[in-house]
Amino acid sequence: MSKKVLIADDDEVIKSILEAMLGSLGYTVSIVSTGAECLEHLSSNLVDILFLDYLLDDMSGGEVIQKIEQSLENKQNLKIILTTANSLEELEQMDPATKIDYYLAKPFDLAALKQVLTEVESTHQPL
Repeated sequence: MSKKVLIADDDEVIKSILEAMLGSLGYTVSIVSTGAECLEHLSSNLVDILFLDYLLDDMSGGEVIQKIEQSLENKQNLKIILTTANSLEELEQMDPATKIDYYLAKPFDLAALKQVLTEVESTHQPL
């Protein structure tokens, strides 16, 4: 059974690239563009891995993660990969209680994506 991935990003190019890369690796991919759409999708669908942009149009990735932690019962099985073109210093300004499983810097290539996915798969508990 393929892993279910949700991409939450407002950049059409990034969404297309990630969808193609993940699809070629055998993942089932869904895509949303806003934090609100992300939360709505997660409330009604089981997702194994969330690729979450740090800066969405309607809220930050940190805000999305906090709302996920407050509202989803199955959060312990969801792995979150935060994607951003911002520096690590900006990410360090996030609330330290915000749980980020992995970080993927933009721009990224297939090798970097595979490396992060290998780490996710090695620690992932099935739904």
